[in-house]
Amino acid sequence: MKQFQIFINPHALLFSVMLYLTISQNFIAILLAPHTTLFSQFTLVAKELFMLGVICIGTLYLILSKKTVLHTLYIIMLGIVVYLISVSILSHTSNLLSLRQLLMIPLFILFGIFFASKLTLDRLYHYLEIVFMIVCASAYLERFLFYDPHEHFWSGLNIKQFMIMKGFEKWAYGPGGTPANFYSFDLKFFTGDSVRRMISFLIVEPTLLGHFLVLPTLYAFIKRHWFKLVFYCSTLILTISKGGILCLLLAFGLYFFLIYRNSILNILLKSYLVLFLPTLLAFILYLGLSGRITSLALHLRGLYLNLFHLFSHPLGTGIGSSGNFAVVQGTAILEGSGESYLGAVIGQLGLVGMSLFLGLCISLWRVPVNKQDTLALCLKFTLIATLIASIATESAISYVGTGYLFALVPFLFFRYQET
Repeated sequence: MKQFQIFINPHALLFSVMLYLTISQNFIAILLAPHTTLFSQFTLVAKELFMLGVICIGTLYLILSKKTVLHTLYIIMLGIVVYLISVSILSHTSNLLSLRQLLMIPLFILFGIFFASKLTLDRLYHYLEIVFMIVCASAYLERFLFYDPHEHFWSGLNIKQFMIMKGFEKWAYGPGGTPANFYSFDLKFFTGDSVRRMISFLIVEPTLLGHFLVLPTLYAFIKRHWFKLVFYCSTLILTISKGGILCLLLAFGLYFFLIYRNSILNILLKSYLVLFLPTLLAFILYLGLSGRITSLALHLRGLYLNLFHLFSHPLGTGIGSSGNFAVVQGTAILEGSGESYLGAVIGQLGLVGMSLFLGLCISLWRVPVNKQDTLALCLKFTLIATLIASIATESAISYVGTGYLFALVPFLFFRYQET
């Protein structure tokens, strides 16, 4: 009965509402887009409005509480939100999509703070796992039951109207007006043609689906839940999400490198890092720079262009001046400045943005977690791996794919306070 207790916990219910709004927003918006643009657009921001309502309530609660660590974290995140909004107001290039992307991490952390003292991470994960299973099951149904080469299912739902509503119509050149990212073109050099990716009805975006499943895949492996591992991992791999697969490999590496520090496995891992990994990275860089994997070259370009831009603009060029959303909105100052989350942050906020990014990485790294606390360890390493992956890809940090991970950040800090 313990696994069902979460459904009668009001805090778990509130957290679950946010999660459902997040993962289902795109599919609901697709259904509404051909009939009503207003309600379709509202669906995409409903989770932010819900989170803001909870944050306002949470502010009153934290004022009355004595959780000093959470108070400190709350004040820091609130300060970042105020800073980002202020910079946006002062930026000539500002657009709401770019501001929304930058606000994602502090908003989710603020949201999670309200629940960290009311729920345990282990108890909440019972619910999260049900969501993971439903998402994966819907992905298999979409790929192997509803898919056909002409994309009749998605074209029948008029997904192209959804892309037009979002302003992404130039990327809706797949069969039946589907988004281009439904297909992977990275393997075309090896396969001779594009490859259809795994897509979930709930998360209608393969790269985000890959990132979404990193935590449950890692946890299932460590806990030796083999059926769940095969279910999650196969879905993740079939998304052909380079960022998701990279995050999984990084999280695995961090876990075994730090947990089995004095074992033979660790020695083998160190040998792998010293001998094989540099060779692999060099090969990947070669594929990207030579144009054999075109998207990789774009990711690398988005990073180094913004880094070099620091020399002339150490404080950045304002919100909306770089990143994928800036390119879409036509406010990008540097051509090709997207595809890297860190690059987009640096381009818009300069050294301040880089400092905030590094500060989050260091804070997560320094949070002490007991070696027997498997779930907390998996969360910590997944978060760090996600931030590392975001250096080379902008999709690593997203509301749908990894937003829930940042809502769980306060649970790590709360555990640290209790210990």
